[in-house]
Amino acid sequence: MSKIYAWALVAVVILDTLCVTFLFPLIPRSDGSHAVGVGLIPAFIIVLVSSLVIGIALLEFGGKIIISILIRLYGMSPHLSLVLVKNVYATVAPILSAIALVLWNKIYPEFGFSIFFPDALIAGIILHYIDYGIVVPWSFKIAEALHE
Repeated sequence: MSKIYAWALVAVVILDTLCVTFLFPLIPRSDGSHAVGVGLIPAFIIVLVSSLVIGIALLEFGGKIIISILIRLYGMSPHLSLVLVKNVYATVAPILSAIALVLWNKIYPEFGFSIFFPDALIAGIILHYIDYGIVVPWSFKIAEALHE
C-alpha cells in the first residue's frame, strides 16, 4: 500500500504543479489585478512543500495523534475515529491549501494570491478537487484492483 501512497503523492505533485503553473494565472482576481504566475520550478517547490506539510505532516502524523486521542479519551472505535479524521481533513483541506497559497504569495508576489477570500479559496478548492476528487480515488481503486 505504501507504493500506492508514493504514486499518489507523485501524481498530486505533478497535477498540482501544472495547475499552479498554467491554470492559476488565468483565474480572475477579485481586486482586478492580473497574476503573472510562477514558473514551473517555483510551482514544483510550492506544491511539493505544501503537499508534504499538508498531506503528510498534518494528515498522517496529526491525524494519528487525533485518532489516538479519540480512541483513548473518548472511547471511539479505531474505524470511527479514522473516518472522522478523514472527513474533517476532507472538509478543511481546501482552506489549508488556500492558506498555503496566501503564505507562498509572501515569497512569490507574482503568484497573485494576496487575498484569501475568494481568490485563494477558489484555487484551494480546485487543488482539493484534483487531489481528493481525482488522484485519491484512482489510486485506491488501483490498489484494490491489485489486491484482488
